[in-house]
Amino acid sequence: MKSSAWKPWAWKFAQRLFISESCPLILPFHVEVDKAREALREKQRRRQDRHHRQGIGPAYEDKVARRALRVQDLKHPERFCQELHELLTCTTSC
Repeated sequence: MKSSAWKPWAWKFAQRLFISESCPLILPFHVEVDKAREALREKQRRRQDRHHRQGIGPAYEDKVARRALRVQDLKHPERFCQELHELLTCTTSC
């Protein structure tokens, strides 16, 4: 497919795409936590469940526990940094 063939379609799609401010973020440390857990499972020779190691599981855990960072938090850098620090502290101690 030529790039000129998809650009008009992509532009129309971008005009219709909206991201909720309450959408939880998947952060780089979620990916690393996911990779570490998968490596531990492989080392312990547990069954592999075809995880893609994209951080979705740890991010979902944070969402369910109501400690996830959300898109709206990016509007307030000071609060974002404070909540990120709390989240990282909780993640490393849990």
